[in-house]
Amino acid sequence: MGNVDNIIELLQNLNKTRQRIKEVEYELNVLKDEAYDYEQELRTLLDDADIQSFSHGNLMAYRRDDIYASVKRDKFEEAKKWLFENGYSDIVKETVNARSLTSVLKEKMEEDGSNAAIPDSLFNLTLKKRVIIKSKRS
Repeated sequence: MGNVDNIIELLQNLNKTRQRIKEVEYELNVLKDEAYDYEQELRTLLDDADIQSFSHGNLMAYRRDDIYASVKRDKFEEAKKWLFENGYSDIVKETVNARSLTSVLKEKMEEDGSNAAIPDSLFNLTLKKRVIIKSKRS
């Protein structure tokens, strides 16, 4: 009978632990949403005031724009051709590494001053306007 009692106890403990994990994950998602809202509000204020960085006490916040790129689904062959034609053949393997693609497309956008030369029919470009916060060392 001791074996059955151990099984029951472990089953109940496992169930309680999994329930707690769900609760904590939900709480974490709520906190992530709250942090995202604060970040967007802070970014808007910094943008509106044309402030690149801001310090207060031991905290420093600065604006950063992150760009993420990927090849659109079912457009690999066309994207590969475009990359070859534009001098980026070195990043083309059996696939195109998203970080490498992001890097070369970001470089192209900086050279051209816009993303107009990057075909949006082939690539997904996502711009995330971020606020980075760092603690200053004492």
